[in-house]
Amino acid sequence: GMHKEGRFLIILPSTTRNKAMKLLERLDNFAKSNSITLESVTHKLRIRGGIGSTSDAGVMDARSLLREAQKRLGKDG
Repeated sequence: GMHKEGRFLIILPSTTRNKAMKLLERLDNFAKSNSITLESVTHKLRIRGGIGSTSDAGVMDARSLLREAQKRLGKDG
């Protein structure tokens, strides 16, 4: 669901970090290969992501899971 303006969360229960990274890559490849035209202006999209896991050190609840994903945003995506 939508987290903040222009930012969305995807929660993937029982999904490994590797599978989540592959999904992120597939979503980004799809977005890059499909542009959007609004009011005669064509826009290319990018999808970036940070992947947090309940197995990450220090993750004890939803808030710390989100914080971990945000930290990794620049590293993973």
